[in-house]
Amino acid sequence: MGARTVIAALLGLSLAPGMTSCTGAEESEGPMRVVVLGDSLTHGSSGDWTWRYFLHQQLLAGGADVEFVGGRTGVADDPPDEWGESKTPEDAIAYADSNFDSDHHSVWGDSVTLGTSTPSAVMAQHDPDVVVYALGWNDLTWLRVDPQQLLSEVQAQVVEFRAANPSVRIVIAQAMVDVAHWSQFPVAEYNRLLLQSAPSWSTAESPVAVATVPADLQAVGKGEERDTWDGAHPDTSGQVKIASQVADALAEVGVGSGHDPSLVVPTEGLRSSSTLKVKYPAGDPTSARLAWVGPPGATGHDVWMALDDGDYTQVARDVRTAGHKVTGLEPGHRHTFKVIARKHAVRSADDQFSTPVSVVARPG
Repeated sequence: MGARTVIAALLGLSLAPGMTSCTGAEESEGPMRVVVLGDSLTHGSSGDWTWRYFLHQQLLAGGADVEFVGGRTGVADDPPDEWGESKTPEDAIAYADSNFDSDHHSVWGDSVTLGTSTPSAVMAQHDPDVVVYALGWNDLTWLRVDPQQLLSEVQAQVVEFRAANPSVRIVIAQAMVDVAHWSQFPVAEYNRLLLQSAPSWSTAESPVAVATVPADLQAVGKGEERDTWDGAHPDTSGQVKIASQVADALAEVGVGSGHDPSLVVPTEGLRSSSTLKVKYPAGDPTSARLAWVGPPGATGHDVWMALDDGDYTQVARDVRTAGHKVTGLEPGHRHTFKVIARKHAVRSADDQFSTPVSVVARPG
């Protein structure tokens, strides 16, 4: 990484000694290369924006000249209720919006102790100037690694990154979950140790900052209260909150100018609608068989029905199959159906209902 000339009056950033800021107001040999390493919270799954998407938006809004690098470009394929069978590391390109610099080096199920890539390999393959390191969640939970041991292993990885590039800038993310919801694991203890210790790992050439858990990140709740699909993996609001914390930490190491609170948060839920077909079962005139194809990321559907020109009422919730049988139709009356997708606990917004389909129940 060559020398970078900074117009200090335009920056307003507090940098580590010897560091310059990566913004649009500098002369540069090219964009600063950023690699994001993480597990499922970072990789994301079908239908997600991912917090990487919103981080890219934040950095561009702050004038940062960056290029994301890594060995993957997509999200994990997410079959209904079969998280362990996601088709990783072969990515599904099923973002809510794939129009961003989506290169990354995150993979579903990754961890510090059983990492799929060593720091030396990441540095050799992608030559990053900046490392965003978001691993540790799986170590603390499913692998039951002691927090102090995990901290030591993360520190050892920092040393290994620096061995390849003594001036690499590093942001280490805390375990980005609602720690109160996951109190059966030592997540809060690790996050405390990381925040206490990691800044002291900085050198004059290679600063380290910690991206902290959003104070208002909420695992469960109704509607806009919750920030996860399933208690851990961030939904849209959770992704935005995490990205803002990472953007602020990157500003501490001279990349960008921190998060921009004016950026618009997209509508919650999957942003594609389902297609619906309705048929009569043979020999059953007062029933209708619904079949649908959901959008990427859908794990269930809610079914709604209106009688003649009346209001819609919900007749089934979170159906985990590709169809549903509705019984008790009124002969001679029109029944109109529509469905809407869910991704685990989060239902799509009302603008993503399927196109309604009507049938008239036949006489018995």
